[in-house]
Amino acid sequence: MKKLCITLAIFCAAAAQASDEAVFNSPSELMPYCQKEAAAQLGAKGVPTYQWSARHHMQGNLMVVEGQIKTDKGNVPITCKAATGARERHVSVQVGK
Repeated sequence: MKKLCITLAIFCAAAAQASDEAVFNSPSELMPYCQKEAAAQLGAKGVPTYQWSARHHMQGNLMVVEGQIKTDKGNVPITCKAATGARERHVSVQVGK
């Protein structure tokens, strides 16, 4: 009985963690996440960010966000890609060239 309760508790904890993760079904849903993640990566390096501009489109089943963030040293290119229906952990965020 103890094994069943422990297994059930682990399963429930894993399911709760997975449900907290965003799922992206369109490029417009991916765009704010891309901005947030790019700003966080630059902020972790001590680079302040100001303005964000981007466009988004589909390449088959692939959602693509291409943009730039303004910093003190100029504009930094940002590219985010994910398959339709992808979770946060599967998003590719490229900051810089």
